[in-house]
Amino acid sequence: MLFTLAEEPNYARQAQQIDDIQRLDEALSGLHWALANNPEAFDIVIPSEPPIYLAKTDRRTWSGGVIPRLRIWFRIEYRSRKVILMAIQPESIEDIT
Repeated sequence: MLFTLAEEPNYARQAQQIDDIQRLDEALSGLHWALANNPEAFDIVIPSEPPIYLAKTDRRTWSGGVIPRLRIWFRIEYRSRKVILMAIQPESIEDIT
């Protein structure tokens, strides 16, 4: 059974700030599919209750530019079958060099 993705206000605000990344929707669609199908496949980065997970995309270069690596922090609500998207961050210049 699939999980439903839900965005916290912080995630929505951060996603709007990086909306100018070309092909962002394409990068996120694959990650969102993976989160909806098997969120437990990602690493726990904060072993709290509930644990906080981290999902990452790979950096992609294409003829029109670069899609930076993206990181999404999330938690799982099993009772409601939801993945709560908490924060999203693109890689920084320091991460690339």
